[in-house]
Amino acid sequence: MIFKLGFKQFKNHLLSNIFIILQMTVVFLLVIFMVSAILSRSKYYTPFKDVINQKGFFCDIDTGQIGNIEKLEGFKDIFVTYNTFILFDSEEEQEQSGNRSYFDIKAYDKNVLDRIKPTISRGKWITESESDEFIPAVIIENNYGFDVGDIIELPQEGKVWKIKITGVLADDSYIFGHYSGGGFEPKHDFRDLYSIFNHKYYGNPLCPIVFMKLEDIKSMDMEYYISGSSLITFNNISDETLKENRQILGKDNYLILGNETIKTNSEKYIYQQIYLILPIIICIMVITLVSSISVSAISAKKQLKNYAIYYICGSKWKECTLINLISSGISSFISICISVITIAITQSLGLLKETVLTFNLWHLLFILIILILYLGLSIIMPIRIIGKTTPKNVLYSK
Repeated sequence: MIFKLGFKQFKNHLLSNIFIILQMTVVFLLVIFMVSAILSRSKYYTPFKDVINQKGFFCDIDTGQIGNIEKLEGFKDIFVTYNTFILFDSEEEQEQSGNRSYFDIKAYDKNVLDRIKPTISRGKWITESESDEFIPAVIIENNYGFDVGDIIELPQEGKVWKIKITGVLADDSYIFGHYSGGGFEPKHDFRDLYSIFNHKYYGNPLCPIVFMKLEDIKSMDMEYYISGSSLITFNNISDETLKENRQILGKDNYLILGNETIKTNSEKYIYQQIYLILPIIICIMVITLVSSISVSAISAKKQLKNYAIYYICGSKWKECTLINLISSGISSFISICISVITIAITQSLGLLKETVLTFNLWHLLFILIILILYLGLSIIMPIRIIGKTTPKNVLYSK
């Protein structure tokens, strides 16, 4: 019964409720924008946050062997890219073309694979492969026409290994492993951990880049080396030992930064945008919320005579505030639907392709918080209005 009365009140004040719906839609869209802005900057920092919080270094390794780093005093772990090359053409094909064709292999161990999942344009990432019959691999867009589902036979040490392309890396994807060549300009924060791959300008067209698991490279008895950006962590060692390790690493590597520096600069970068847009968004949200609550209070005041009639018909006087709450809830629900549908349509049309706007559970959580705040505040004024009068006074008033 209360819900029916709330819906009736919503229809009776349709114009003012449309005004509220439009304002709340603006608030919810602003929330989606703000959360998207925050998530876009923290998306690639979060997977390695726990590592960066440990004692250690960010190191841009020129070319090296893992054993040299593992010998450092107090060594605990390393997060790095393992590299090798694999021939994929036959001798007959070599004679015809005059060149040998290689796969430029970038491999990761479980440490890194548990933390990354780059954007795939087609197929699946290597950790999502369900077949044990073939060695999974992800390739970038290439001139050879390799695509999802292709099985490539690679002769190696008298044995033929079968690699299956499980996915194709999307252009402009962030992938772990920044390389000092190609105009690398260090940012001194988490962004230095990544490269943005695009087949049009990254790598050699004759050597397609392929991503694999380190365990599969080891099973093929391939020689490999480490290079590019890495995170090296240590056990509980003294600052003096840490300094000595830094000096050892510095002899052969381009850039070394303490994890504290990476952490400080990363947080500064993430929150920089928040500090810029948050005050503006908060002001707009406060103005909109106050305006919507005021409209809700005016609506409740206009409904007082109806509430008195409901009271005569058996409703409790203070329960009439629930009628106003239901009316506000309907407006809020419609606003959320409009916001979600707007985002969904713009995404499907590709209008958000060049923006950071997304929509996931984090957005729903913050929308829910704003919704609870709005409904909580919108019922306070009606409670005060109804609490200051009685059904008798309302019925005898002009």
